Formats: sequence, structure tokens, C-alpha cells
Amino acid sequence: CWVCLGSLGNSHYNSNHPTISGREYIYWYRQIANQGPEYVIHGLKGNVSHGTTSLIITTDRKSSTLILAKVTLRDSAVYHCILRDTQ
Repeated sequence: CWVCLGSLGNSHYNSNHPTISGREYIYWYRQIANQGPEYVIHGLKGNVSHGTTSLIITTDRKSSTLILAKVTLRDSAVYHCILRDTQ
């Protein structure tokens, strides 16, 4: 899944992962044009925060929300959500 930032301020981006297994971590990366992916945040369950970035994972883990606080034009990128078996 991926999202493109289109607004400034606080931004929320949802990802659905209906086939997630119990041991898969949810990772978010961002990719600025003409650059490789850059790690943003990851989690297994519950809420995770790192600086001005938060990840909220639903109890059933079938969806998650990436929250970027104080978004600026420098945050413009494609945001990818992936599932991985290990941390």
C-alpha cells in the first residue's frame, strides 16, 4: 500500500492488511522521488510513537494508521506499508 502527502499540518494515512499473521510486523517506509525507501516506523500491536510520528494498530491487526504530526513540504513522498515476519 502507499499514500502521497497532499496537505500540511497533521496527516493520517490508513492501511488495510486483512491477511496479516500473528507474528508479522507492520512497517512504514517513505520514498522521496528518485531516492530509495527510508524507514519511518514499525510495530507489532497497539500504539507506537517515534518523535512526531505515530503508528496505531487495531486490536485485530487488520489495519493500521500512520500519523505524521507537523507535516511540511519536506515530508512529500510516497509512503509504503509492508508486513515482515521479523523485527
